[in-house]
Amino acid sequence: MNMIICGVDVSKDWLDAHVWPDGAVERFTNDATGIAALWLFCHNHGATHAVMEASGGYERLCFMLLWAHGMPCAL
Repeated sequence: MNMIICGVDVSKDWLDAHVWPDGAVERFTNDATGIAALWLFCHNHGATHAVMEASGGYERLCFMLLWAHGMPCAL
């Protein structure tokens, strides 16, 4: 079984998401509204995990909210 993963590039204002292997990309705001849209984007593309880099704390809200909605995350 292949795993579908969403990679998230984190910055202060933005979350740039890329779903592998299907190649879907989208930009979201780094706030609760944007993260909810990111979760829906992941769900709609079948992504079961999110990965992101540690970015001086800018990743924390995204990590916590995705995790709270049942999406496993890794830094």
